[in-house]
Amino acid sequence: MHEIQKTNRQLSNSHEELKLPHSIKEAVTGLNFSADIKRRGIELVRADIVDDIGRVIEFYNVARSFNNSQIAFLADLIIASHPFLTINELTYCFSQQMAYSEYGRVYERLDGSVIMDWISQYCTQRNEACEIEAQQRSEVLKSEGDSFFEEHLKELKQKAAKGDKEAKELVEFWTKGYNIDKPEKKHCVYRANNVFDDNKKYWNERQKQHDKQSI
Repeated sequence: MHEIQKTNRQLSNSHEELKLPHSIKEAVTGLNFSADIKRRGIELVRADIVDDIGRVIEFYNVARSFNNSQIAFLADLIIASHPFLTINELTYCFSQQMAYSEYGRVYERLDGSVIMDWISQYCTQRNEACEIEAQQRSEVLKSEGDSFFEEHLKELKQKAAKGDKEAKELVEFWTKGYNIDKPEKKHCVYRANNVFDDNKKYWNERQKQHDKQSI
C-alpha cells in the first residue's frame, strides 16, 4: 500500500495538500472529469482519483485489499461512468463515507462494487441538492422579477396619468390583458413584449451570478 501511495503522489500535482469540501454545493465547483481531462490529460486526472481511492483503502485497512491494477481499473471505471463529477465531489463522497458511514458500514469487504455503490448513492444526493438549488434560484429570480415589474408598472401608471398614450396602453395590457390575435392590438403587444429590452444586460448578469452560486 505504501508503494501505491508513493506512486500516486509522484503522478498527482493537485492533492499535495488535501482540502475537504464541506458540502455538495462546494464540491461541485471546478471542472468535471471530462473537462479536466481535456485541460490536464488523463494521466493526472486518473492519478487524483487513484489518490482518493488509496486513502479509502488505507483508512479501512481491510484484510482483502486492492492491487495496483485493480485501483487503476476502478479509477478508469469511475471516469467512464461518471464523467460529470469533479474530483472535489469524489473527495467529498469518500470523506463523508469515512467520517460518517454515509453510504453504509464497511466490515471485512471492500471492493470496487462497494465503492461504485457509494458514488451512486452520492449522485442521488447530488441530484436532490441540485433540484433544491434550482428551485431556490428560480424563486429568487421570480421575486426580483416581480419586484422590478411592480416598479416598472408604477412608473407606467404615473406616465399614463400625465397623458402618455403608449404608457396607458401598456398599463391596460398588463392589468387587463389583450387578445393578441386582434390586429389593432398587436402594436401594443409588441411593445409590451419588448418593454424590458433595456434591461437585458442586467438580467443576464443576474443569471450568471446565480449560475456561479448554484450547484
